[in-house]
Amino acid sequence: MKILRIILSLALVLLMFSCKKHTTELLTIPDPTLTPTGGEWHPGQIVRVECSEIGADVHYTLDGSDPTEQDSLLFTVVQGDNNFDLTIPDFFPAGTTSATLKVKAFKEGMHPSGVVSGTYSVTYYQTVTTPIFVPPSGNITTATQITIVDNPSTADTYYTLDGTDPTQNSILYEEPFSLTQTGQVTVKAKSYKALWNPSEIATATYNVSTK
Repeated sequence: MKILRIILSLALVLLMFSCKKHTTELLTIPDPTLTPTGGEWHPGQIVRVECSEIGADVHYTLDGSDPTEQDSLLFTVVQGDNNFDLTIPDFFPAGTTSATLKVKAFKEGMHPSGVVSGTYSVTYYQTVTTPIFVPPSGNITTATQITIVDNPSTADTYYTLDGTDPTQNSILYEEPFSLTQTGQVTVKAKSYKALWNPSEIATATYNVSTK
């Protein structure tokens, strides 16, 4: 019986070893780096994206979401070439003067890297002149024509009639206009031109009467 118990014990030990799962811990891809990490720059400034893991695919987003393997591929890391250069503001979404770049590296058989992000703004060398209201602030009537003078003439000027700051989604100024509402009205205008800094906001406050 003693020998039988020994045999059964040995069999049990062998069974436990044969059933034990051998797992291998996956390595994690080192986080990519951004140089510079963000900030305000002039056109032509380079943002260098680097990743040290050979064979990794670096994906990116510009909409604020964290990158996945379904998002745009920036580059694949190969031996002797582990970086990719982006030029400000070429990678910015159309019509914007800033962008938040997020990158993440993926490779089969490894855990993906963390998300690395940087927010970049562009400062152009020239700034659009602040538009001018004619007539300036004061008493007017509903028949008065308001002209917005912008410089350069190729700029697009947008304005609001409710006191809010204008954006490129506001009313586009195309010709002189009159105010239909009476009482105190605050009109604001701002000019934009591609590859220029937008103007400061011009403000005029009118006391409008019917006559």
